[in-house]
Amino acid sequence: MKLLYAGRDESLLVRETDRPAGLHVSDIIKRLLYERDPKKYRLNNRVPMNTITQGFVWERLLERALRDQFETPGYRPDPIQGDGVWMSPDWINPPAPFPVEEWKATKKSTKHDFATANWFWLPQSMAYTYWLLRLKMIDVPRVRFRVWHINGDYSYEAKSSDFHLLQDYWTYTVEFTKRDLEENWQMLLSAARRWGLLKEAPTWHGRQRYEEGGGTLRSSKSVERLESQKRGRSSSRS
Repeated sequence: MKLLYAGRDESLLVRETDRPAGLHVSDIIKRLLYERDPKKYRLNNRVPMNTITQGFVWERLLERALRDQFETPGYRPDPIQGDGVWMSPDWINPPAPFPVEEWKATKKSTKHDFATANWFWLPQSMAYTYWLLRLKMIDVPRVRFRVWHINGDYSYEAKSSDFHLLQDYWTYTVEFTKRDLEENWQMLLSAARRWGLLKEAPTWHGRQRYEEGGGTLRSSKSVERLESQKRGRSSSRS
């Protein structure tokens, strides 16, 4: 036998071609992490592509499993934009008891308290839930987290045997209040304005302002249609 290659497999590396240009809620979360611990979460730190791909593969595995297991498994929605901030929920299933799903692959131990160890997942999921409710894409403010704890509880068995690889796939279900969602969204907007990520405060008065680009209630495809219409009007005037 002759070994021809031994190294990282780059065939599954993520290509972010479908990510809309502009401010994303994850950009605001990164700033929150930096404020909390600037030594650990530096703004110029780049997540290794293999780490990103690890999460990507986990998401695709769950997507395939849900489609195979359930008659109404749900779907991955288009990115949505609210008040100038883009959001990309992992999965929604409107008729399900927990219609919003977030999928995570982490090396954090199962021994830790969920909300304490993974606090930065909550503002993101609340932002998704807040806008999905406003867009009437879901009816209840509930989220299911499907989490692969890669190293489990860090016991010898969890780290040393392939038979334990998916033993520590955990589910966490959360229900938010209306106040939770509203206060969280205002916190994110305030933080984004404080750091100069948003140029102006959103307005809550008048549908016309929303439709013309101040605060938005639309998906990525509708944004593209609106921009196309604007270009058409401009060319007709000239």
